[in-house]
Amino acid sequence: MASGTYVLAIAVGALITGSLNTLTNELACKQSAEGTAGPATIWGKVNNENGLNHAFDHPYVLCLFMFLGEFICLGGHLVSRRWQPREVQLLGLSQAQKGSFWFVLPAMCDIVGTGTMYAGLCLSSASVFQMLRGSVVIFTCLLSVIWLKRKIYSYQWFSVLLVAIGITIVGWASVLQMQEEANKKGKDTSDDHKDASGVMLGNVLIVLAQIVTAFQMCIEEKLCAKYNTPALKVVGLEGLFGFSILAILLIPMYLIKIEDVPLENTPDAFKQIGGNWVIFVAVCCNALSTTFYNACGVSITKVLSCSHRMVLDSVRNLVVWTASMVIGWDHFSWQQLTGFILLSLGTLMYNNILQMPALFHYPSSEPASFVSEHPSFLGGLEEDANAARAKRPGREPMMVAAA
Repeated sequence: MASGTYVLAIAVGALITGSLNTLTNELACKQSAEGTAGPATIWGKVNNENGLNHAFDHPYVLCLFMFLGEFICLGGHLVSRRWQPREVQLLGLSQAQKGSFWFVLPAMCDIVGTGTMYAGLCLSSASVFQMLRGSVVIFTCLLSVIWLKRKIYSYQWFSVLLVAIGITIVGWASVLQMQEEANKKGKDTSDDHKDASGVMLGNVLIVLAQIVTAFQMCIEEKLCAKYNTPALKVVGLEGLFGFSILAILLIPMYLIKIEDVPLENTPDAFKQIGGNWVIFVAVCCNALSTTFYNACGVSITKVLSCSHRMVLDSVRNLVVWTASMVIGWDHFSWQQLTGFILLSLGTLMYNNILQMPALFHYPSSEPASFVSEHPSFLGGLEEDANAARAKRPGREPMMVAAA
């Protein structure tokens, strides 16, 4: 049994590193430095960043550093395996190695999903970004029915409705806030600042990215249930494949022009990183926070449960929003608070953490459908993987992680 101090340490660690993961991305996007062109990317053009000295609008370069952080987790997995007896290491090794290459599929989904989300972050804000990611519950619910053939109960459909209303309120509040700030500043759209239309586009991109993330979750669940792959190894493999593939894709992204500006401008990004130490520190901290967040997530599900992981994710939304207000990136909004409450209630109810037995029927035999952020797995994965482990003794149990 883990000590209370250890449990508290990993819980606080997951909360801090998870929050830093979003905040460091926002910090990088808020910084300006001289680049090679202006606007450097289509995202910079939408944000009216037209000068050589412009904001760091490079979502796919940020995604590259995230994959680097995930790849480091593979080293953590290899180290943890060395502590196990030799017989345990060898049992089932061939099966796991065969399945490793299949994780290139969720890695490719990750490139599209996370890259699109980071593009939305460049146009929106950290608090809205973090809250809108909760919309993944809607799409995972639909895919659970269509692809995984799972039965969704009335309380889960009601939870999806709450989440849908919550993200609508959050997105609407962010657009209103941007319009108010623009009116106070009295600026026109030719100046370097975000406008309401750009914020709306960012919000839409974040929500649409959750469709890809939901597909990624389903693929991960299928692969992990079949090969009984440890969660930390899944993260590491996706980091390896994602980093390698994205590093190559950055070349055509630079050549593809949208309104005469590239989709991504890697030379401009690295010139800005070299010219502004804050951007350099932010992207490095983002990679490291990804590593430690996944490590803490695995530890939490190992000593506690997935439900504790979900509660921490809800608290993480509040921490990111509060930190954004303290730093001055965001302002308090009753509409956003209402949306946050509805999002949190919907997520907790969907995952069977918060129950309303007076209104809904809860089958006692139904496992909670835990849905978290990237990379994560649908409900029943931990149970399926441990069942597979029982058939192949000696394999370590599957633990659900999030990053």
